[in-house]
Amino acid sequence: MGAGVPQAKRSSPRAPAPAFVPPYPPSWVDLLASWLERRPGPTWMYYVLAAAILVGVELFVQWYEGAYQDGFVPWHLFLFSTPVLYLAIVHYLQHVASTGADRFRPAIPGGDFTDAQYRLTTMPARPTLIVSLAAAIISASALLEGPAAMTDYQMATTLVSQMAGAPFLLLQGWTFAALFYFLVHELRTVRRLLANAAAVDLYHPEPLYAFSPLTARTAAVMFFLTSAWTSLGNSPDLMGLLIGPPVMALAAALFVWPLWGAHRHLVSEKQRALSENASRFKAAAADLHRRMDAGSLERMDDLHKAMASLEIELAALKRFPTWPWEPATLRGLAAAVFLPILIWLTQYGLQRLLG
Repeated sequence: MGAGVPQAKRSSPRAPAPAFVPPYPPSWVDLLASWLERRPGPTWMYYVLAAAILVGVELFVQWYEGAYQDGFVPWHLFLFSTPVLYLAIVHYLQHVASTGADRFRPAIPGGDFTDAQYRLTTMPARPTLIVSLAAAIISASALLEGPAAMTDYQMATTLVSQMAGAPFLLLQGWTFAALFYFLVHELRTVRRLLANAAAVDLYHPEPLYAFSPLTARTAAVMFFLTSAWTSLGNSPDLMGLLIGPPVMALAAALFVWPLWGAHRHLVSEKQRALSENASRFKAAAADLHRRMDAGSLERMDDLHKAMASLEIELAALKRFPTWPWEPATLRGLAAAVFLPILIWLTQYGLQRLLG
């Protein structure tokens, strides 16, 4: 028998990339947000609808029970919307974080973008549940005060009002705890990612700017919520003025603290570049001195151009910012913080003048 024709060597199929395994299961907040995003229509519409229903029911109960005999309490519009507002804030900031992760992709160590994005946009299930349950228990303990708990919120103290207010206060504590845990989880994740950034380019720092919109919006949101809770329920007074600086300090800390790692990276890279420039200028100056001492002044024009170029580079390096945010981001945060304070001070001054 003749030798068989050799068959073409079959190439072994390439192994598929391993599927992403989440580091932890998603929280109830994330499951709710995912469910809402699968509904038809814009997601914000469902938050608005839920807030309108909750506010409408609670306002009707308070009106029916006589809470507004001396006039409507505008603060209740904010108060009764807070359970839905807290969840909407989490959902919004998750989208901002996802956008930041896309911009940060070039600086992610090892290019592990999927894991970084998951951690930025998803809370772990167990800690979120524990924190929410703890807050609900604390809210339930406050309800043991009876009518006094309703008085603190300028609500009617009747039995019907308490029956309607009890589930509202529990829901408020439950959702606020989720928001609080989300902010802690989010900002810690941002700080860790920026501190471990793999690629730092002083000439292209955009990836390190990726999360400044997120921290700025987080600071603005916390400033708004804190200011609303401390001032909307009462007329402007000296106590509100005293609370202002600590709240501003909190907003500044929420903005800067997560970005500190990126700032350190940029400072280190700038110092390295300045050191290299100084070394090259020193070598060029030494060459200049050697030529002058030897009386060899050929091609001095090239040396002069090299030293002038190093001076231009030095001036440019000194202008490079080391804080990881765009000027527009800082201006937007300042406007979000100082504009309410200006409005409050104007209202306080008018009250003093007219009172």
